[in-house]
Amino acid sequence: MFIVNGTGKLATVLLYFAIVISLLLKQYELTGIWEQLDLGIFALALLSTIFSLLMYVKDLYQKGFIDKQDLKKEVTIDKKEKKKRD
Repeated sequence: MFIVNGTGKLATVLLYFAIVISLLLKQYELTGIWEQLDLGIFALALLSTIFSLLMYVKDLYQKGFIDKQDLKKEVTIDKKEKKKRD
């Protein structure tokens, strides 16, 4: 459970940190390797967010909230049901 909560919080903190670093770099007009620093932190934040999403889906699947059999079913809507909703 810690992995799921921890990765979501890590992704958020990395995103905020990248925004602050980017603003500081613009404010002080730093050049050189500093220009690549904010891009690298944004990339880490993006990777962490994707990893967090995968962990949340895995956790939901393991707890039974997502059923593989339901994903394979074909969904059809009868005309009578559609008229009832309208």
